[in-house]
Amino acid sequence: MDSDYNDIPLHSNIWWLSHGKVLVRFVNRFDAIKAFLSEKGQNYAELDGDKWRCKLTFLTDITAHLNKLNLCLQGAGQMVLNLYETGKAFVVKLAVFSRDIRTLTFRYFQHIKELSIL
Repeated sequence: MDSDYNDIPLHSNIWWLSHGKVLVRFVNRFDAIKAFLSEKGQNYAELDGDKWRCKLTFLTDITAHLNKLNLCLQGAGQMVLNLYETGKAFVVKLAVFSRDIRTLTFRYFQHIKELSIL
């Protein structure tokens, strides 16, 4: 179907970070996946619902932010103070994310912004 991806990984041993990557791939190929399922005679009402798709794109974007936080907290030799500051900074980011959603600017939610353009 001239897709950027040849497949969508269903299982990976790289913790929950791989889930975020699967979500991104799924959202990026959403229309192609719907077309493929339609060709196979499989119709899922959720895929046609705007509310469900909006929730999916939010989950994709917030998971990406959580993945970045998780990566920042990993690694040997980090000082506890640095880890604390990273966590504290993320809490501040959550307030920024909330304002971003309330104002409908979606500066930090790429997939929701793309969905709102459609």
